[in-house]
Amino acid sequence: MDGDHCLYPGSCNCSFSQATGSHCQTVPNTGLEREMACRSWGQYNYETFDGLYYYFSGKCSYTLLKVCEDSTKSSVFIQVHNDQDCSSNPYSCRRSVSLFLPWEGEIRLQGFNVTFKGQSLQIPHNVHDIELERISDYILVSQHQVFMLAWQGHSSSIYIKMNPEFVGRTCGLCGNFNADVQDDLKTSYGVFTENLAMFGNSWMEEEPRKLTCPMVPSFYPFPCSTQEPHELLKVAEVCTSLLKDPFTSCHEFVSPYSYMASCSNDICL
Repeated sequence: MDGDHCLYPGSCNCSFSQATGSHCQTVPNTGLEREMACRSWGQYNYETFDGLYYYFSGKCSYTLLKVCEDSTKSSVFIQVHNDQDCSSNPYSCRRSVSLFLPWEGEIRLQGFNVTFKGQSLQIPHNVHDIELERISDYILVSQHQVFMLAWQGHSSSIYIKMNPEFVGRTCGLCGNFNADVQDDLKTSYGVFTENLAMFGNSWMEEEPRKLTCPMVPSFYPFPCSTQEPHELLKVAEVCTSLLKDPFTSCHEFVSPYSYMASCSNDICL
């Protein structure tokens, strides 16, 4: 194992990072600290509401979250726009996120810039019942009794929490929010799959006035699969530090395994 990928078929059981799937491509996060939040960081790391971590190398725009079942409240529709020119340092890429308000328009966050219908906003600001504010390095966007989104302006990390009334009603890269990691990878056309490329590509969105973005190939290689064995040892030495003190006292509340997988993917890029 290199964290989430079997380097030696036949001798790997995916246990290094408690990975699951036929290619060790997913890692369930059972930590109590999760509080059923969906999150994405480093452009390519994702974790669903239900706690399924996966690495998806798409550089396009994708539906991160939308309400797929009828709701009596305002629909939530959130897209993430990954950087097509992103290189080996995904935390410095020009990523952005859009929130679409029914019949109103788009709120877009990029860095610490906030726009509504293309016009810059000074925050704190309210757009109808959507509240926007900045706390430290985070821009918070919330709608009472619906959702809360935190956007890290420097690293372009995203954290989303939904009101419990939306349990089982969401879809997109964030999954279906039903406390079951087994059925999170559902395509936009309703098919359950283990193929992360098939899943992620199905949620791709075209941006106006942008060049067509390429699909991610099926069973794409994980970053560490191209590394030499001696380099993988260095990666393992760094990432397995999460299994040791002073982190062990946190393991009851914070599962280290999805972070170990993310660590190895980020270092190998």
